Amino acid sequence: MQIRDLSANAKLEKIMLNRTERKKFSNLTKLIAFCAIPLLSLSTMAKTIIYVANSDTPSVSVFQLELSSGNLIQLQQQLLPNLVKLGPSSPMLITPNKQNLLVVNRGEPKVIFNFSIQAKSGQLSLKSKTALPASMANISTDKTGKLLLAASYPQHLLSVHSLSEQGDVLPQQQVLTDLPNAHASLINKDNRFVFVPALGSDQIRQFKLNLETGQLSPNTPSEFQLEANTGPRHLVEHPNKNMVYLLGEYDATIHVFEYQSTAGTLAKIQQIETAQTDSLKVNGLKHPNQDTSKAKRFWAADIHI
Repeated sequence: MQIRDLSANAKLEKIMLNRTERKKFSNLTKLIAFCAIPLLSLSTMAKTIIYVANSDTPSVSVFQLELSSGNLIQLQQQLLPNLVKLGPSSPMLITPNKQNLLVVNRGEPKVIFNFSIQAKSGQLSLKSKTALPASMANISTDKTGKLLLAASYPQHLLSVHSLSEQGDVLPQQQVLTDLPNAHASLINKDNRFVFVPALGSDQIRQFKLNLETGQLSPNTPSEFQLEANTGPRHLVEHPNKNMVYLLGEYDATIHVFEYQSTAGTLAKIQQIETAQTDSLKVNGLKHPNQDTSKAKRFWAADIHI
């Protein structure tokens, strides 16, 4: 389990739980597994707040986590108003200034909600919603919180949006197409380059970012080609080193890249399977979307540092 400390001066930390601590967090982990949704947390000096996008009702549940006991106290259930149909998931993120929670509906209508986060309680208040051009599987922002990228898996595109100072998402100012099963996006830490995993073509697309205009343009080369049936899904950048880590959905493998900061391109240096036991490799379930003659019996979904 990972807890994200998102207070103003905090760094992202990975907390490994020993056996006793896992028991304390058992209620939380069961909830996450049952809902099968993203987890975001906002930590202050006084409390830790967790936001859960619900898959059965159009809402976001707000909990306070008691670290000493692992118990959850529900503070709020914030509705996502005027939805006709929920999507298969609800991507969400906390903006870099920690003042807003953005939540996507992938069903109908396809919109993104902007909620303000109350500084003392962590509870949510709806500020605005904006139409999206497609069903978005993932959203990300640049490090300044001025730009939002939204990746669409079924519509094979990436849309680019500006964010207002209040966190409102403005209508798309650019739509990049021909990105087969775009699954995520990563704006690198110096805000100059963007990487987009295109799962359907087993590529990482490479772009230049002009932050002043909010426009993306293809880098040279425009893609890094991976082996067939990699299924590039999510990627993350090392906070201190020029390294990028990609998770393959179909091969359940972490692909390690050196980020070449001058050119803004990736060079692969390592890969390692996430399944380290023969039992998992043999007895796991085959991926439903793969060619069964080539499919491994395990796959992967997400990666964090």
